[in-house]
This record gives sequence, structure tokens and C-alpha cells, in this order.
Amino acid sequence: YGQGIQITTNPTTAGQQIAFIRAGSAVTSLGWYPNNNIFGFGGGQSSDSTFTPGFIAINTGTGSVGIGQAAPSSSYRLDVNGAARITGAITLSDGTTLSSVRKTTIVQTLSPGTYNTLTHNWNVASGAAWWASVTNGDPAANPFYCVSECRYVNANSCQVLVSGGSAGNARFNIVSFA
Repeated sequence: YGQGIQITTNPTTAGQQIAFIRAGSAVTSLGWYPNNNIFGFGGGQSSDSTFTPGFIAINTGTGSVGIGQAAPSSSYRLDVNGAARITGAITLSDGTTLSSVRKTTIVQTLSPGTYNTLTHNWNVASGAAWWASVTNGDPAANPFYCVSECRYVNANSCQVLVSGGSAGNARFNIVSFA
């Protein structure tokens, strides 16, 4: 630990070790989640035993980081509670880079049991990942469901295999990760 500042606390009570106070009432604290290996920033509390690092938390046992999550899951390196915004590309462990996400809804007549071609005009490359869901106006009376992911046709269209229901208008919700 060298010559650094050392703050030692009882692991069963732990709580906030440093409180950053602005104008007397806006408090953000840094400290340990009581009885846990979770360390991070959270809202300041009048009692250490009620402190939870709910803004940014790090599980020092697993290395998991939580944002808006007081106890990040060890199943994920990053555990976000709430909407997330990412600027830039995401690279998956297999090397696939997702640089854009597109969503649209297309309403058209479908033919169950066949591949239905959907035109989206996105100019997407053939390596894109696709997902689609299919609904209609009365799912209880005439339910549709996808039985495969979308398959690439060309830069501006994809196909999805639909099963169930009967021919008629359907709402296709399509998401593309490219």
C-alpha cells in the first residue's frame, strides 16, 4: 500500500468513507456497501449502514462494474440499470463491430409459412445482424410469430420466415445491427 492515504473500515459496517458535499445538502459519497465486496459512488446517507453505491459500483471480487446498479452481477463485466447511450462502435468478443443500430416498423401483407421479403432501404452490408418481430391487430384471433431470424436479401431488404395465423396485414418490427 506504500505511502498512499489509507482508510480502513470495519467490513460489516463499512459504508461511506468520503462524502462530497455541495451547498450543504447535495451529497455524493464514496465507500463500501456494508457486508459486501462492492465499492463505489452513491448518494450520501446520514447513516453508514444505509449507504449503497448506486451511481457507479465495482465488485472488487469479480471486477464487475455497475452503473445505476448497487450490486453489479458477476455474470457481466458491465451491468447497467436503465437506458444506456453509447457513442461509437461496439466490438463483440468474436471481432464483430456494431457501428450502427437501425429500427423501423413495416406494415404489409404477409404469407405465413414462407419467407416474406421486407424492404427497408437502409443500404446495409451482408454481415449485418437482423432481428424481427411480427404482430397484427388481433393477436389472440390470428397470431403470427417469427420462426427464424431475418436473412439478408440485398442492401435494402431482408426476409423473415413467419408461421401461424393466416395471410393478411402484419406489423414487422425490424432491428439491424451493422
